Amino acid sequence: MRDNLIQGLKFVLGIIFIPVVIAVTYAFIKQLEGFSVHLRYGFHVGIIAYLILHLFVFEPKMFYGFGHRLVSEVFQFFAPVVNVAPYVIPIYTLLLIIFYFFAAMIAKAGILWNTVYMFFISFTLSMHLIFTSRNLRESDSNVVKPNYIFSMGWIYILNLAMVGVLLDLVMHQFSFPVFFETTVKTSQFLYKMIMKQLFFS
Repeated sequence: MRDNLIQGLKFVLGIIFIPVVIAVTYAFIKQLEGFSVHLRYGFHVGIIAYLILHLFVFEPKMFYGFGHRLVSEVFQFFAPVVNVAPYVIPIYTLLLIIFYFFAAMIAKAGILWNTVYMFFISFTLSMHLIFTSRNLRESDSNVVKPNYIFSMGWIYILNLAMVGVLLDLVMHQFSFPVFFETTVKTSQFLYKMIMKQLFFS
């Protein structure tokens, strides 16, 4: 009985958080609009390229699995987070951003390298989100997938927020405070609109 109540609560909370997922996606896209055409092109092509690779060529399970195990090893002494960290931390994306941060201190990258950089940022982030989504979905044996719906929403939000923080450090076009403010305002707007439709229409 208790387990059913917890599962039901997770499902309800997961549904309630959907407007925040939409809002954080919108806020991230709005920040990308401040990038040059070349950088946006690289980012969009990276997403498309990974989807084509995953759907029609092969699934890079070993590559994702290596990153998953790497994060688990790093957090093995932090028991409360060791099982969650590999899903919350898009390790390859973060390593790319950190590499760019230090490389930029040595030499200024041109348009081509910045475009390639944005390509791999979105490529690796897409890989992380797709494999994380599938692993969480397959591990939830419940028909309505309450654990998946609840966990994936939060992981998605944290992934974009984490990437946003680091992009703020290396790309002057990305502002995490503005990203956060847009997320909050958009979430408020969506919740107000939903409440109005449900109770005042």
